[in-house]
Parts: sequence; structure tokens; C-alpha cells
Amino acid sequence: MRFLLMFFFAISLTFFFAQDSLKITYYNLLNFPSSQQDRADTLKNILDFIQPDIFVVNELTSFNGGALIKNNVLNSGSNNDFQSALYFNGPDTDNLLFYDQNKFELYSQQQIPTQLRDISEYVLYYKNQLGIDNDTSFIYIYSIHLKAGSSSTNEELRRQEAETFKQFLVNNNRY
Repeated sequence: MRFLLMFFFAISLTFFFAQDSLKITYYNLLNFPSSQQDRADTLKNILDFIQPDIFVVNELTSFNGGALIKNNVLNSGSNNDFQSALYFNGPDTDNLLFYDQNKFELYSQQQIPTQLRDISEYVLYYKNQLGIDNDTSFIYIYSIHLKAGSSSTNEELRRQEAETFKQFLVNNNRY
């Protein structure tokens, strides 16, 4: 009888404290989509190998590029697990987040404008963690692509973008 009680206790602990793994992939798409026709196929091969739960990109140049990734790369074949955040066409290139809708729900998103490129904040919650009291963990993801280059002008633009982001974090108690 003791063995049976210990067995059920161990099983219930496993059930209540079960853990799940999470794969997040961040990718610079370098002005996607471009004239190279095989870039989506290459991205599909990479993501089929990694199998991320959350996929965040920067240097996206159009809504159509985001739709191509969602429909032809992440949701190819019979898979229809991925959703995307809303696409915002900001200055220069853009960010976008894709997520497995079986595991996550997009709670909110917002753009943080800077002089060069917007910074995107995505807030997701983990569906599988919802308990009796509907409590869950929120995941804050930021997509930031600071100005590259070694000139003093580029360095100053990077500093300004970083300062804008830092001020956003402070003003919104996100630190």
C-alpha cells in the first residue's frame, strides 16, 4: 500500500511540476525577400532543423515577406501551427515575430520608434501553464536591429537607439 501511495504521489508531482522546453530563434534576414528565389527554401531547411517555438526576424522589407515565411516556410505541408504578430511597416527594415499557437498566445505588441528603425516589443503568454487560477508566465521579446558601421555618425545613431530603448524599459518598468 505504501508503495502504491508513493507511486501516485510521484506521478502527481511529475504532473504538477512538469517542464517543457522552449526554442527561440532570432534571425537577421538581410532585406528579405530579395531577388534570390532560393532564400525561402534555405530558411525552411534551417527552421526544419531547429524547429523553433518562437521565431523572431529583422530586416524584413514587406508584409509579403512575412506572409511567405509564415505560409511557405513555417506552415508548409499539413502544418498550420504558426501565427505571426501584426506586421508594422516602419522606417527602413522591419521586425516580425512568429509563434507556435499551440503553445503561446500573443498578449500584446508595440513599436518603439527610433531615428532609424523601430524596436518591436512582443508579449506572449505560455498556454500550457494556465492552471486553475488562470495564472501564467509572460514572455517579453524585443526585436532590435541597431545601426551597423564604425563611423562616428553610425556610432551616435546606435547610442541614440540604445538610449531610446533604455528609456522605454525604465518608463515601463521592464528592467
